[in-house]
Amino acid sequence: MFAVRVSYLAILREVAQSCCLPYISTVHEILQDGASLYGIELEFPALQCSVRSQTYFFWANSGMERSAAYEAAALQVLLALQQIYGFVVLDYNMHGLMLYRTLAQRLLPVANRGVQLARLVIGSQQRGVQYDPTLVASA
Repeated sequence: MFAVRVSYLAILREVAQSCCLPYISTVHEILQDGASLYGIELEFPALQCSVRSQTYFFWANSGMERSAAYEAAALQVLLALQQIYGFVVLDYNMHGLMLYRTLAQRLLPVANRGVQLARLVIGSQQRGVQYDPTLVASA
């Protein structure tokens, strides 16, 4: 058994592109006590011409390892963007597998009927029954 971990940063990049966000960046700050603070800076576009764009920072808890901190901050950003834009993140791997399974369950009986019909047409033609040439070609 194995586990596959999806990166929130990768999902965030796709969401930022889809939402046409002008600027998104990872941020690393060193505090006065020497501790590192990691986060994500995000700029929202101006909704009106007279209003400037707004920049927000999403910080992870201090004391976390760098990659885990960026992932935690990216999750915060994704949750905030979901509230604003109303999108849903789907697991296309599982979604795709379920879709293919459903399609296969519905299409397999149709394919079986086609094969049975082709066998019937070809078999009866060999016994001397005449069919329309397009039907025979399809079979």
